[in-house]
Amino acid sequence: MPKVIRSGVREVVLKIKDFFMKEKQSGAPIIPFERVNERVAAATGISLRTVVRIENEGRLAEASSICTMSVTLHTDVGDIKIELFCEQCPKACENFLALCASDYYNGCLFHRNIKGFIVQTGDPTGTGKGGTSIWGKKFEDEFKEELKHNARGMVSMANNGPNTNGSQFFFTYGEQQHLDLKYTLFGRIIDGFEALDDLEKMQVNPKTFKPLTEARITSVTIHANPLAG
Repeated sequence: MPKVIRSGVREVVLKIKDFFMKEKQSGAPIIPFERVNERVAAATGISLRTVVRIENEGRLAEASSICTMSVTLHTDVGDIKIELFCEQCPKACENFLALCASDYYNGCLFHRNIKGFIVQTGDPTGTGKGGTSIWGKKFEDEFKEELKHNARGMVSMANNGPNTNGSQFFFTYGEQQHLDLKYTLFGRIIDGFEALDDLEKMQVNPKTFKPLTEARITSVTIHANPLAG
């Protein structure tokens, strides 16, 4: 069965809003967002006041672009830390962060692994045919001329054609400029290249490119600052 999103960005914001309102009524001092949301583990540096304003004004998509964000994927081969391009790709980053916050990616296989090209994950079914966005449907591409697949460790949404983004994503093993303006490039690896090296070394089925030994995302930590621990 496809994994159901138990809580996304809206649920997280509403939880914080409720906490903020109770604290305000009690006269307690305002507590920064990262100290409140223990479940997401220091999710952002956005103040509670700003989060509440965003929710009240119905501009939830802005939440991911107000500050620089990063996430750490804890995997069977080690940790991989990703900086997100929230300003350039707000919708892709909102989707990715909400899926991370809801534990959607926990247990996802690295199901497609092509040495010298890419490694792909983000499908709870492990088949490469599953996964959905937080909106329950495919969403549009976000291409930017300045974002290039010009290095090892770029992070992009996988798709089956224009405007078919869901939950699957991939890391590049090297420069892949033929992917530019065809796949939404929403982040880059900033730490954990050793884990990426180990993924690339894995033996795979030569027909399906599925690793012979399973490697999975075990959990995700969301950070506000890409330099955070």
